[in-house]
Amino acid sequence: MAVAQHKVIDAQKVANTFAGLAFDDLVISQFMTTTPFERFHGTERSSVSVKVPTLLPARRYAMRNDRSEPIQYDVYEEQERTLNLSGGHIYSGVKIIDEQVDFDDIQANTLIPVQATAVTRDTEYLSADAIANAPHPVTIGGTEKNHWRSLLIARNVLDKLRVDGQRILLVGSDYEMSLLDDKRFTTSISAGDGRADTALGNATLGSLAGFTVVRSNLVEPDAAYALTTSSFFSATATPYIPQSVPFGASASYRGYTLRWLQDYDVDYYVNRSVVDFYYGVSHVEDYQFVLRDEEFKSLDKKLGHQERVLDGNFYLRSIKLTLGGTSELGLADQSEGKGATLASALKITEAGLVVPDPAA
Repeated sequence: MAVAQHKVIDAQKVANTFAGLAFDDLVISQFMTTTPFERFHGTERSSVSVKVPTLLPARRYAMRNDRSEPIQYDVYEEQERTLNLSGGHIYSGVKIIDEQVDFDDIQANTLIPVQATAVTRDTEYLSADAIANAPHPVTIGGTEKNHWRSLLIARNVLDKLRVDGQRILLVGSDYEMSLLDDKRFTTSISAGDGRADTALGNATLGSLAGFTVVRSNLVEPDAAYALTTSSFFSATATPYIPQSVPFGASASYRGYTLRWLQDYDVDYYVNRSVVDFYYGVSHVEDYQFVLRDEEFKSLDKKLGHQERVLDGNFYLRSIKLTLGGTSELGLADQSEGKGATLASALKITEAGLVVPDPAA
């Protein structure tokens, strides 16, 4: 008697394939510092704490002084940023009836690209919302008057705020059109190095003034954001695989993790396929800023310029740009007035954020 051989699908291999397909479709999320964390289980309110390093000032002790004063000791205290996963359980579930498998040649693994697109899109929504709702320290308005000058202002502010990481200008659709209509932009921009076979490669316009210019339809049409890869932090976690599920696997790709479950409902002759993971995203705050004494207009005649630490809760890592509107210095309102002290020390003023009109 002939026995038909069953087709065995390697769950882990398919899950790995799914992960690659899903996260190659990311645009905004690829510019965030991303780390998978698997130890969130049992944490308070489904949250994890991300360590944010702080700084210590360098101090000087005068040579051959009279030893009347001791050296100064500083306290190093690492700060934590809480990343909440509440509401970030992203999933895609499908049911496939027997007739689809037998007559339409539809298998659970053939729907991977469709499910990948679904979960990826929601990840991008959450990431775009995090960027739009961040307390940007600076807004540069009226950029359509002079795009080149606007970028130079944004670059200058990020330099003064000492924001590290690869710099990105994330633009909406109308902002992109306005940029492409600017001859100075189109003649100055250099070709991007993104892969043309990925969503990021297709969205990259090129590089200008140190920024990689990338378009996203999830950004407000008339807005853009100057940020870096250190501005936002995202993390994923894989739910556990239940022992009662006959077919399940987890996979990791570029710092993202996901789970794939499949079973059969004999009461309805239906295959069920679910792909899911937890996702959280937030902006990264700084808790200290090291300033030189000359930035506070103070100078020790014996030791020269030294450093001092300005304590506070600051968000410094991105700038909003708008085609219309006016410029705003939101930094001045941060950390109970300490942001105003920081802006003054770094000579960041509202007047310096005004975009000049070449035609005026």
